[in-house]
Amino acid sequence: MRYYYVANPNRTIVKQVATEKEHLSLDDCYRILDAFVVENARFAFGGKQYTMVVDENGKLLDKPVNQFATYLYHQPFDRIAGTALIVKTAGWATFTEEQAEVFNAALTAGSCAVKISKEVEK
Repeated sequence: MRYYYVANPNRTIVKQVATEKEHLSLDDCYRILDAFVVENARFAFGGKQYTMVVDENGKLLDKPVNQFATYLYHQPFDRIAGTALIVKTAGWATFTEEQAEVFNAALTAGSCAVKISKEVEK
């Protein structure tokens, strides 16, 4: 089983979604984010590099600020608006079981301390 994460605006719960896919497609990103244009945003967290896929037009469409995604992105004077999709690499590779365990531990520790809900991709 492989995993990706979905962080919705104004929530302190991050969804860990189980999938059979090793990589998400562009259509998957559009569907998950409810977007027509997406952008990769690389970020470091817990000593590891990850990729967040976000709605390129989120700010223009006045989507709500995603405080958690903005915290992870950690770029001064910028913010993430709308839902954020977190994957392992810029090629939209999903997390393996072991990688997900490491990421989960980082998410639930320290100043981040979010809750993780688990579900299976539909």
